Amino acid sequence: LNGHYEEVVMLARLVLAHQSFEPLRDGEVRARGLLVNMNDVFEDFVVRALREELRVSEHTLRQGLEVCTLDKCENIKLRPDLSWWVGGTCTFVGDAKYKRIDDRSIPNADLYQALAYATALNLSGALLVYAKGEAEPVVHTIRNAGKRLEVVTVDLDGSIEDIRASVAKVAERVRCLRAEARAA
Repeated sequence: LNGHYEEVVMLARLVLAHQSFEPLRDGEVRARGLLVNMNDVFEDFVVRALREELRVSEHTLRQGLEVCTLDKCENIKLRPDLSWWVGGTCTFVGDAKYKRIDDRSIPNADLYQALAYATALNLSGALLVYAKGEAEPVVHTIRNAGKRLEVVTVDLDGSIEDIRASVAKVAERVRCLRAEARAA
């Protein structure tokens, strides 16, 4: 009977899990503070919204679970935010980023991270997902590597339908990158 409250309860648990208290000095009034890590919230939202749009389970589109390594000795461990696995083969990799970008250009560190994922997993490219307004969509083709790093955005403004339409566009890029991986 209360199944329709599932999303609200999940949000409440998220809020409560990040609740914190300030230490008190003599005579001060106790106050509660709330800290929300928007990186985690955005990543969780993107992963769940993409799963719903793509109609796949958490076993197919995985969130930060799979560890791959960049080097042959397996010392440099990587943990992408998003990865799509079929059997033991990764067919898509991406990362969700919620950060303020001052000059509207993607930080090199984010691009290097995506390149490392694509290289380690032997994929033709990787996807970086930002909140709209923090980055502009762009495609970078990496010289001498043949890898393509795509930057897409999710528009969080507007109605639920507007947000779903924005997620649908990101899901289409996921489908295209997977199709390329399967064709290679």
